[in-house]
Amino acid sequence: MSKSIAISDIAKDFFQAARIADEYGSVIILKDDTPRYVLMEIKNENEVKQEISDQELLSSSNKILQRNMRVYQELAK
Repeated sequence: MSKSIAISDIAKDFFQAARIADEYGSVIILKDDTPRYVLMEIKNENEVKQEISDQELLSSSNKILQRNMRVYQELAK
């Protein structure tokens, strides 16, 4: 579970954002009411490396899917 906070609020009190990340595991940082960044508590360095690796893989997969959406739709027919 994570909590959202505006980037302007973090600029005023980063320590509060860090406490929220400690409590909830992560904080989604909003810029212009749009999620832009994530502040995460790091409990285990290996878990973070795996999470980043998984996110990079998911991001790349989504880019490929979007780039080739018409082809996938044709194949689905």
